[in-house]
Amino acid sequence: MNMPSGTFLTLTVDWSAVRFDLNLAPAFSLLLVTAGPICATSNIMLANNICDLEKDITVGRYTLPYFFGKNALDVFAGLYYVTYLTWAVSIALRILPPVCLLALLTIIPVHKNICRFRAEHIKEKTFVLSVQNYIIIVGAQTLMIFLSGVLL
Repeated sequence: MNMPSGTFLTLTVDWSAVRFDLNLAPAFSLLLVTAGPICATSNIMLANNICDLEKDITVGRYTLPYFFGKNALDVFAGLYYVTYLTWAVSIALRILPPVCLLALLTIIPVHKNICRFRAEHIKEKTFVLSVQNYIIIVGAQTLMIFLSGVLL
C-alpha cells in the first residue's frame, strides 16, 4: 500500500516494514502559506491579553504580555509583519502566483491599525483592531488564492 508521491507524508506498508516519510518541500510550502492566518489568530489572543494585563496581574494571572513587558507591543506588530514577509517569500519561491502580490497592499490598513493599538490598547476601544486585521489579512489572502485559481 502506497500513498501518492508529492504529499506531505508518505506512508509505505509492506510485509516487512511500515515507513513514514515527511516531504519537506510541501511541508515548508504549507508553513509559508499558513503563517499569515496563524500569526493573525495569535494576535487576537495577544491583543486580548495586552488589554487585560493590569487586571490579570491583580488576580495573579501572568500571561505572555506580563513576561514580554514593553516588548509585547513589538511582538504584536512583528507577528503581522512576519505575515507579509512569508507571503512575499511564498510568491518569490513561486509557491503562489504573482497575482497574490496584490494582498501585500493590505499592509497599509493593517499598519494603521497596529499604530492605533500601540497608542491605546483598551479592550473596549482598540481590541477590535486585531479582529479587523485578521479579517483584512485572511480575507485578502483567501481572495487572492481564489482569484489566482480562477485566472490561471
